[in-house]
Amino acid sequence: MCSGRCTISSAGHASLESSLCDGIARPWFDAHWQVDTLEVLEVPLKVYAVTSGLTRKSQAWLDFLTAEEGLALYDPPKKGYAAWQRLEILRCRPRT
Repeated sequence: MCSGRCTISSAGHASLESSLCDGIARPWFDAHWQVDTLEVLEVPLKVYAVTSGLTRKSQAWLDFLTAEEGLALYDPPKKGYAAWQRLEILRCRPRT
């Protein structure tokens, strides 16, 4: 298995990672690549089926994402959105 190395140039590539999967994705990136964080952004989570909180399932998702995955909730909503996630732009290069 090439762990992605066979699909990129020696210069590497950029990747976008959400704080909602940070506990899964970032350890994998760090284990297989030389990783530099280029930018960190806070952006709204625009998945209304999750963020509405109108059903038991959507409320359960909100509870899980805020407790376990770093989702930030704002009351009153920030710029029209209550749920925000952190995105990291990563530069991933093969380890030397």
